[in-house]
Amino acid sequence: MILALNLKFIGESFQFKVKRSSTTRYETVCIYNTHCQWRMTAASFGSTGMFVVRKINDVHTCSRTQLHSSHRQANRRVLGHIIVPQLHDSSRTLRGKDIVTDIKRNLKVNISYWQAWRAKVAALCMINGSPEESFTRLPGYFYNLELHNPGTITRIRTDSNSRFTMCFAAFGTSIRTFQRNLHPVVVIDGAHLKERYLGTMFLAVGMDANNQCVPISFGVGRSENNETWCNTRNFMNSNLIYKRSIIIIRGVFWGSILSFGLSLVKFFEGNREEENTAKTPRPGPRPEVLSCDVLAIDLCLLRRISRSGTRNVGRLQVKNGMILEQIVKRRKIKSANWTVREIGYGRFEVIDLKRNPTVDFYNSKCECMKWQLSGLRCSHGIAIANYVRLPDCNHLAEVYFKTSKLQSTYAEVIQPAGPPETWVVPSDYRLMRVKPPLIKPKGPGRWGDHNRIPSVGEDRTTPRCTCCQEYGHTRNLCTANIPSQVRRERASGTQENLNMQQSFRHDTIDFNVDANIDLNF
Repeated sequence: MILALNLKFIGESFQFKVKRSSTTRYETVCIYNTHCQWRMTAASFGSTGMFVVRKINDVHTCSRTQLHSSHRQANRRVLGHIIVPQLHDSSRTLRGKDIVTDIKRNLKVNISYWQAWRAKVAALCMINGSPEESFTRLPGYFYNLELHNPGTITRIRTDSNSRFTMCFAAFGTSIRTFQRNLHPVVVIDGAHLKERYLGTMFLAVGMDANNQCVPISFGVGRSENNETWCNTRNFMNSNLIYKRSIIIIRGVFWGSILSFGLSLVKFFEGNREEENTAKTPRPGPRPEVLSCDVLAIDLCLLRRISRSGTRNVGRLQVKNGMILEQIVKRRKIKSANWTVREIGYGRFEVIDLKRNPTVDFYNSKCECMKWQLSGLRCSHGIAIANYVRLPDCNHLAEVYFKTSKLQSTYAEVIQPAGPPETWVVPSDYRLMRVKPPLIKPKGPGRWGDHNRIPSVGEDRTTPRCTCCQEYGHTRNLCTANIPSQVRRERASGTQENLNMQQSFRHDTIDFNVDANIDLNF
């Protein structure tokens, strides 16, 4: 009733104030009650918690010209109901400035930017629900995901007070696809969340036959630290990769692979576990690297993994069922002028004017490690194939580069859980309550900026002003005096001509002075 009354007065450009409000009675009058006879009285209807309008005088005797620029009823809840239809339009990005402009044009009401921002937050809560409700519905949501998608694995971790700590989810379709069709490579990384409760989202992706990213599992934790990363790795080991030998690439702390040498590894050799040891692909003084969650691999693989998107499988026109023709074509052009020398049965030395690696052609091994890591022949292998006159060596590539594997990757679909009203929630899940985590209190000092939150161990770049060339601020916040730009006259000629003109003027002046002296004499 109150919401409908507020919407009515905003639409009619009138304002009211509450004269009496209790659990049994609600009375309102016009803001100019001394000149206006508008009144409304409502009373409670039994014990239902609803109110019924008993008396109303819906005629205003005041003038609309007496209204102020702002509006008493334009609070965030009322404005949120007004802009809800606009937020449903996904083709439009509704900013605070746009809300201020729309409210002023449609309702003739002036609101501030912060009123518009609070109205947008309230409207989003009406559409998506509050964060507290989302934490409460999380167990039921995970249960219905497992119900609609066989093989799906979900986990929720809480503390002693039933407050949210971490959660993980891996769809059954993604698990089966990874174990059957994808490369034995998993890339894990974290992204910071900037909502009310903050946190970090952890994502694990794989590589399909077309070198595109395929999501495997995801999780949300309170922060990015050793505990959360270890829990993420344990979840993947126990549910995803326990039947397959894979390489894990972690997007953070990649520089830590260069921090340990062989001597330190041997010192901890008696206490370390085999699953926590990775062999580095780079030849040199560090043949082994101690790692808690990542195997060291070549960074060139990361650049190929970062290409997002998925092509239409049905439109792929690839010779002999193989794909990635562009990569092979570039490698053919690169290795066209290389020299190949045979040093044994199936062993060749490729002279590429850099490292001159040795290649075991029939065992698909090269000292550059690209053939072993990517499963696709490297430039040295292509040079050897041209040397032995073997134009088609697709049989030397791994099986997960086949077009059939690419089609099988996207054959299955992920079923949504549906709206909350249709969820099937058992009794044991109703007893499980997940409370939102505690919000970290704000420390002393000013509010921090809203820039991107850096990852753990990431070096921050200091901004530099292009005006004063000082570090610590940008040109927009520079307080230094800007020097005035004096317009210079354009020189007509070279410097030698200018010097000759000046010397000629001096000679003329001296001649005139001497002439005057002679005349006077």
